[in-house]
Amino acid sequence: MVLLAYFAQLYVNDADVTANRLALQAGLAFYFLLFWIMPLVREWLHAGDPERWRRPAADFIREDDAAARIIGDVNKYVYPLSVSTPLLTLRISVEVWPGDQVSDLAWGLITLGAAALFVLCFRLLGRRQGLERLAHVQFLVSLLLLSIALVLLLDGEVLYFSLVGQAVVLHLAARRFADRGTRRYAHALSALLAAWFAYQMTSPAVGTALVNTVALAQLSAVAAAFGVSFIFNRSRVRDIYRLGAHVALLALLLHELSPLPSGQAYVTIAWGAYGIALLVTGMILNLRRLNLAAMITLMAVVAKLLLVDLAYLEAFWRVLLFLGFGALFLLLSFFFQKRTGAGGRFTSHAGNAG
Repeated sequence: MVLLAYFAQLYVNDADVTANRLALQAGLAFYFLLFWIMPLVREWLHAGDPERWRRPAADFIREDDAAARIIGDVNKYVYPLSVSTPLLTLRISVEVWPGDQVSDLAWGLITLGAAALFVLCFRLLGRRQGLERLAHVQFLVSLLLLSIALVLLLDGEVLYFSLVGQAVVLHLAARRFADRGTRRYAHALSALLAAWFAYQMTSPAVGTALVNTVALAQLSAVAAAFGVSFIFNRSRVRDIYRLGAHVALLALLLHELSPLPSGQAYVTIAWGAYGIALLVTGMILNLRRLNLAAMITLMAVVAKLLLVDLAYLEAFWRVLLFLGFGALFLLLSFFFQKRTGAGGRFTSHAGNAG
């Protein structure tokens, strides 16, 4: 509160603004030392020699069980301090030194150094028995600071691609060390990237379809979501990531191909080819869920043919698409009939669709 009150008066006094900024930054450094480093030092000392470095007494509470509970839980307050202190220090420091004084590049490098400092604390605390959870908190904060540093240092699709890579590394680390906190942070970052992906789908496509930098970054996110799904133990989480990758790919094809001349025809062709590839793969590998996803995709293609392409495309494209997909469905029916035997229920439906 004292620091914030001083910050509110930063530009009001007639004194040298730079001197006031230096004084406020010194106060922030002291705050960082007092509320992050000192609690960690105390926990380190207590874990090494509990008799010499005892926890604060709670003699003011008469009930022995309540006193023991407070004494035993006092180290839990170090966890929120380890998260809030660096974030508040960084946030206020950025406000103290505006862009004309310290650039985003400089703040990105400073934040990157702070992330390295937290990694060092993670390694040191992890060597002391009893401080493993506290060490993991420092590791999670370092990941958060790394994300902030990437935002400050990078921009656009380069930033998006970097965050996708970080999410993949987090999922692999959570799998390797079976750490719940890292897993939650990885899911949160993945959800943020999914929201960013959805927002990008509302903007006009730029550059050559599917080979521009924005589309390539989005394709990397789709591939990452599908790839990391194989490391999940829970089938529900695995299905969520695969379904998200599937829907995202369909949306990306629509976003990139529809602006082209007769683009809706290219979208239909791409969706149909993708759905047929999924269906053939699912039948060969005998994957029921993949077959279901493929059938829903092909149903979406048929719906698009009837509701969109029939109304907006030229006669040449309408005839070509309807005849082409009719022939493909007919070929698929013969393919499935050969694999499953004549008279199968699925094959008869496929033949009727053709």
